[in-house]
Parts: sequence; structure tokens; C-alpha cells
Amino acid sequence: MDLEKYKDDKKIYLAYENEDNNKFDGSCKDKNIMLVIGPEGGFERSEVDYIKSIGAEIISLGDRILRAQTAAICSSFYIINLLEGR
Repeated sequence: MDLEKYKDDKKIYLAYENEDNNKFDGSCKDKNIMLVIGPEGGFERSEVDYIKSIGAEIISLGDRILRAQTAAICSSFYIINLLEGR
């Protein structure tokens, strides 16, 4: 997927397994976001660097390493919950 075509329309977040500090906190008021979930085995460093270069924010989903399918479901629920203020 070519993420560059979305960078002007959406706030892009990359869920990265090696990010320890930056967690999605719901402070983003724009609900037009894109969450990028990696493949089994994680991202290559060059992929993370590329996604950062187009303006994505790198976030952690917590201490657990989740399967790609599980990470997409869990993180989507988490983000929706934070953005709806519940």
C-alpha cells in the first residue's frame, strides 16, 4: 500500500512493537486516522523510517506482542474507545 497518498487526508499512526514510550492517548481530536499494523514478525527498521518520513506518529500498543489479526481488532477498539471519551 502506498501510504503517501493518504498523508494529507488522515493522521497516520504506526503501531510498532519496539516503541516503548509513545502510547496512543486519545488526544488527537481528528477522528480521520489510519492505523498501520505490521505483519507477523514485525516491521523492518527501514519500513519504520519510511513511514516516519511521511509524517506518521509511531505508537506502542503496550507490553504485549500480539498477532497481526489480534492487534488490528484490539487496537481499533482501544482507539475508538478513547476517541469517544468513554
